[in-house]
Amino acid sequence: MQCLLYQSASDRAHNVQMGITAFLWRLPETESATARGPGAPFRAYVDSPTGRERRALRWGFEPAWVGPDGLRRIGAKPWPWISFERAPASRVFAQPLRYQRCLVPADVLYVGETHGVWLQAPPPASLYLAGVWDQGTFAILTTDSPPEWQFKTGHRMPVAMAPEHYDDWLSLHITSAREITALIAARRTDWELASSRPPVDQGYSVEPTR
Repeated sequence: MQCLLYQSASDRAHNVQMGITAFLWRLPETESATARGPGAPFRAYVDSPTGRERRALRWGFEPAWVGPDGLRRIGAKPWPWISFERAPASRVFAQPLRYQRCLVPADVLYVGETHGVWLQAPPPASLYLAGVWDQGTFAILTTDSPPEWQFKTGHRMPVAMAPEHYDDWLSLHITSAREITALIAARRTDWELASSRPPVDQGYSVEPTR
């Protein structure tokens, strides 16, 4: 699956939706005028014992137990995404799915296989993609694409959390498989074709939409 994310500089719109004071979380060094893919930094929301935080995380999950540069030493690469159906039984993702979840805002999302499509939430909303994080990195959860989108996106798509469940997804008190599965089942499915496409950062390629 090929996937690119675009986060605009409209922090205020994101923060108002999340109930966070905008000026506390501005991170100019992560703002970009281009869509970027795995390996790039993005802004994300996490809950910690001290409260909700806005963090700059790199797209490509590296679990803490491998240590610094541990994946390189064992010949593995960071994981940009993980199948939700496989995550609960995964040695890498089971614990983060229960205790280290994040939301990654995206104004526009490109997703596809051979030929993809640019998607957005119904305006003026933004997409909030469900993920897991550890030691400054994150992976996005994927699940089956709605049938009406499979001709463009392929059979898998990132999970976009429904607005009414933002707090639940980040909550440190929701840890059971049943609760987490229910949140995924209630995911956002009202994707729309994006009204505009951002430029793509150098180093990433996007096949033309057909």
